[in-house]
Amino acid sequence: MKSKINEVTNNVKNLSLDAFEFDWTRKSSIASVIFGARVEQEVVGMVEFERMSHLTYNFMHLIEVVPTYRGTTVAGELLAFVGQDAISQGFDGFVVFESKSVYYEYYIQNYGAKPLRGRRLHFDREATEKLIRRFLILNYTQSDIPRPLMVKEESSNIYLATPEETAQREKVVADGDAYILKHGYGIVPLQNPNELTGLLFVPAIEAKLGRKITDSEWDGMSIR
Repeated sequence: MKSKINEVTNNVKNLSLDAFEFDWTRKSSIASVIFGARVEQEVVGMVEFERMSHLTYNFMHLIEVVPTYRGTTVAGELLAFVGQDAISQGFDGFVVFESKSVYYEYYIQNYGAKPLRGRRLHFDREATEKLIRRFLILNYTQSDIPRPLMVKEESSNIYLATPEETAQREKVVADGDAYILKHGYGIVPLQNPNELTGLLFVPAIEAKLGRKITDSEWDGMSIR
């Protein structure tokens, strides 16, 4: 899908936005701009960001895609657009934003975002260029698509573990979320301690939630 993205900062109140959950008539910052993504004249996605010249990056305040278009490429197109704007502004493609939900890992896994402090994430020049090739230029390779973060689930079969493996396991457990953010994987306990499953790999977002994500949940995931 290829949407048409235009600035709507001064025209938001005249748009039909009933399908959106957020109130887009109220800006997060007096200096921010708002762009809408249209498909056949229907506004299906919105993004609000601020050009932070003194910090040399675009700060993305809010992004939303209407329910009927979640799971399509609209969110990716909006992200790529904000990154493209950061290049044109001389910010080297840097975009900073904050995730307030379980979609933190989703940004990383599906769009190549990179962790900062707390709940903040960012796209650097490399990640932004991949987004542009993938969603705007439509000329990309498999290497442009992020590989899902994987979490190594702890093996309860300790009798087969070497002393080195045991020491490494204890370090990873102690570091917790910090290790997952830095390396892309970590250790979580088995649901059934008596189950000798060896080393099991599961998506990081499932490890964070402590449960499997259903197919319908995966399909419905979108940046909010």
